[in-house]
This record gives sequence, C-alpha cells and structure tokens, in this order.
Amino acid sequence: MSVNRDKCDTKLSKKGKKLFLTELIKPEVAGRVNLACKRIAVPRQTVYRWRDTDTAFAENWDAAVWSARQNLADMAEMALYRSVLANNVKACIFTLKHLRPEIYSR
Repeated sequence: MSVNRDKCDTKLSKKGKKLFLTELIKPEVAGRVNLACKRIAVPRQTVYRWRDTDTAFAENWDAAVWSARQNLADMAEMALYRSVLANNVKACIFTLKHLRPEIYSR
C-alpha cells in the first residue's frame, strides 16, 4: 500500500470513527452498533476492527454506549412518571412495587 493511500485511509477512518460515535449516542440509535453502522454506511466489521486496534476509540465507544443507555433510562423514567400522573394503574403498581418492595411486593 502506498503512503498516500495510508494517509487517505487514516483520514477516512478518523472521520468514520467520529461519525460512528456521534450516531451511537443519538437517542434513536441508543447504543445499537448495527443501527449506527447502517446510518453511516460502514460495515460492522470495520468498526469492530477500529475498536480492536484503537484503544481511545474503544474507550469512547464504551462511554457513548453508557451515555446512550443512561439517556434511554431517563426517557423511560419520564414516561413512567407521566403514566403515574395520568393514573395508569399498571404504572402505579410497578412504581410502588419497586419503590416500596417491603410493603407492595407481597
């Protein structure tokens, strides 16, 4: 492989890594690798190869997945909260069983 080709591949992979991490953290992607890859048109094998060969990228990937899952959990909590406020009986039962299991989980 020529030096120019290596530089081109490095530039493309830097851009691709950034795009992948940006997609991975989006709420509609929520850390799903397959979907992030599909949205940026990069094969899964490629991002896993980047992960295996680039420690910083792997750490950023893990952080993005953790953050995406936290955001998803926050959205689920808000939906549950709205359901309780709307007097949804199942949401109320679920909430009580998890917040006060010593009383309501019998």
